[in-house]
Amino acid sequence: MWEYYFQQPRERSLADIGDGPVENDGTIPSGYPRELGDETYRALWRKYAKLQPHIEREIAGTVANLQISRTTLGVHFRGQEMRTAVGHKFPPTLGQMNSAITHVLENGDFDRILVVTEAEQYVSALRRRWGPRIVTSPTFRLWRRNSYKLRKSPRPEHFYNLGREALQDAHLLAACGGYIRGHSGLSEAALLISDQGFAPHIKFSQGRNSFRPYLAPFLWYSKVLLPGSLGGFKKWSPGGP
Repeated sequence: MWEYYFQQPRERSLADIGDGPVENDGTIPSGYPRELGDETYRALWRKYAKLQPHIEREIAGTVANLQISRTTLGVHFRGQEMRTAVGHKFPPTLGQMNSAITHVLENGDFDRILVVTEAEQYVSALRRRWGPRIVTSPTFRLWRRNSYKLRKSPRPEHFYNLGREALQDAHLLAACGGYIRGHSGLSEAALLISDQGFAPHIKFSQGRNSFRPYLAPFLWYSKVLLPGSLGGFKKWSPGGP
C-alpha cells in the first residue's frame, strides 16, 4: 500500500526484498517516541517520505483551490466510533470545540476555518455556528456511520480513496497557521508534515475510555450529561483539557 501513495526511498519495491518483511501490529514499538510530531519522526519524514508525483500534484491543487494559508485555522474533529472505542482517548464535544474556535478567532488573525472530519453532522453543526468561514476538505463523509465499515462499496476504489483522502487531509491541516485537534493518527500526521508549526496549537486531552467492553459504549455520553464536579467533561477554557 505504501507504493499507492509514496515513492520507495531506495528505489526498490517490497517485492524486491523477498520473503520475511518486518511485521508490525500497528502500535509504536517500545522505546520510540509516542507522538508522531516528535522531531525524530519529522527528520525521517523529511528524508525518506516522497509522495508519488500524481498524489503530490493532487494535494497541491486542493490546497490552492481551497485557499489554505497561514490565516486558516485548521480543525480536526474526530468523533463517532472514537466516543465508544474501548480504551481510546476521549474526543471533544461540539460545545468544547466551538469554545476553542471562538477563543482562537477572538485572539488571532484567522479569516477561515478548515474542518477535517469523517462525520457530516459535525460539518453541518459547525457551519450553523460559523457560516461561510467554514471550508471543508473534499473527503468522503457520512451521517453517523463509519466509512471504513460499509458492507457495500459506495464508489469505485473506495478504500484506496479513503487512504488518499486521509493523506490529503493531513497535508491540508499542515498548511494551516493554527490548529485545534483531539487524539488520532491523522491529527498527529499534520504535526509530522508541517514545516512551520502552528500558533496556536490546541490539543484536547480529557482522559481515556474504559477498557471494559460493557462500559465503554456509554461512558463518553454519560460524561457529556454529568457536570464537571461529578466527573463530566468540563467546559473548555484556555489552558484547560
